[in-house]
Amino acid sequence: MTEQTTFGEDLKAWRNKLGLKQTQAAPLLGIHQSWYSKLEKDTKPPGPKVIKRFAALRHSSSQQHSVNTSACTALLEELRVEAGRRPQRTEEALRIAVSLIRLVNAE
Repeated sequence: MTEQTTFGEDLKAWRNKLGLKQTQAAPLLGIHQSWYSKLEKDTKPPGPKVIKRFAALRHSSSQQHSVNTSACTALLEELRVEAGRRPQRTEEALRIAVSLIRLVNAE
């Protein structure tokens, strides 16, 4: 039987595997570092969007130990749609997009 891990434990293991700091990983999930820290400590539950983004990033990074372009493209499209619905979030969406591009280019 396998041992169950918490969302926070999975999140931290993923971040450490990629060699990222919380300040680098948080924008990839579309959240601030302070919220990211609470997720890693399991003091706050993740929302559905964070779970979806984390699942896509974790899946793509586990395939080749890097974040693949198709997962990033899907996340960028999600951000574009969200920014269109909420213009006040456009700046945040752009910050996340830049973080994704930097992560892919670093691989």
